[in-house]
Amino acid sequence: KVTNPSVGGKDTRWALTQVDTVVESKPDLVLIAFGMNDSAGRSAKEYQANTKALMEKIREKLPQTEFILVAPMLGNRDWIRLKHELFPQYRDALAELCQPGVALADMTSIWTEFFKQKLDWDLTGNGVNHPNDFGHRIYAQVLSTLLVPPTPSDSTAKTSPAPQVVSLWNDKAPIGNDQFEKADVKITVHQPAKGNGAAIVICPGGGYQRLVTGGEGHGIAKWLNQHGITGVVLEYRMPDGRSFVPLLDAQQAIRTVRANAKQWNIDPAKVGIMGFSAGGHLASTAATHFDAGDSKSDDPVKRQSSRPDFAILVYPVVTMGATTHGGSKKNLLGADPSPELIELFSNEKQVTAQTPPIFLAHALDDKPVPPENSRALYQALQAKNIPSKYLELPSGGHGLNGYKGPMWDAWQKQSMEWLAKLKFIPAQDLKD
Repeated sequence: KVTNPSVGGKDTRWALTQVDTVVESKPDLVLIAFGMNDSAGRSAKEYQANTKALMEKIREKLPQTEFILVAPMLGNRDWIRLKHELFPQYRDALAELCQPGVALADMTSIWTEFFKQKLDWDLTGNGVNHPNDFGHRIYAQVLSTLLVPPTPSDSTAKTSPAPQVVSLWNDKAPIGNDQFEKADVKITVHQPAKGNGAAIVICPGGGYQRLVTGGEGHGIAKWLNQHGITGVVLEYRMPDGRSFVPLLDAQQAIRTVRANAKQWNIDPAKVGIMGFSAGGHLASTAATHFDAGDSKSDDPVKRQSSRPDFAILVYPVVTMGATTHGGSKKNLLGADPSPELIELFSNEKQVTAQTPPIFLAHALDDKPVPPENSRALYQALQAKNIPSKYLELPSGGHGLNGYKGPMWDAWQKQSMEWLAKLKFIPAQDLKD
């Protein structure tokens, strides 16, 4: 269902008065497309601040909402009331806001290319900065690439088993100190058409406040299937200051995969974990905090080790120190954590000789989660001679341009090559 409360001739300042109208529809996804009317004189800084405030106000009431920010098409070149130099500035301002759950639809760059070959009247329906039918189709094509997940190959689509949803705790989930709560924590198991024995537990990001299960969850699982890997999406609980709750879920997910290894055609010695942003912190926590399981337990899950055999961390939060992501830290540790708790969950300080191999990828221009997070962990891994690789990408910000483009492709390609090098997957399962 699509609800359209938009009105022509309005700007970002007006948008801030419309939050209740948007929230009334209870949307899962909000498209924000302003800029043409702002360009009469609103600075890129104010435009960005208004857009950011709009998203924050919506998420105050609907925390799970995701956004697509539409960088505006260019105004007609002879339209004198517009400040045309603002359009690329607006685009860059929106790009800085992108993170997991916030993607950019860059119409500015597309219109820039069109203007090299077409007249204004070729692109507008009335000559006053509104797209014609051709322009609308271009908008639709750009948005569809963000809305529709990649289509798997025909062979995968026809023969892959249907995803299987498994409850981890049977409504009795531990919260620490021998206390429990009623919570239905689930994993979704995506099996490939032809598996190679490897499995990866996937931890979506979301600042320990929500879960971005699309681009950092089920979409990743389907991509892993193309490489013969079983993808297991973990919908872990939000901590709300209960620091060990997400880790308990991640450890239980790893144990559950191993306990079902035969049924799911998995090699229990090839069970890894992957995480993005705050999910990267959870994955790095699982890779540095684990146990061998209880060999005497009657429960086949409890008998399994919670140590992942490898980890892949993409723009991860790693530390709880100076370069952490403030929101993730507060949500995980609470408002006033002790120095001991900060140390325990600063995973660059928890590396030992038993830490599994880790692959890291981070953009140099990531502002919400600085690359120092990955650098510090990589240095700690190298100091312990743990097999590891750090891919520092020159651009892409947090979320790597909304899960698309050359920076996104680079970590995917190199992480699979790294797994093949370490013999977790066969080289023949590498895909272009």
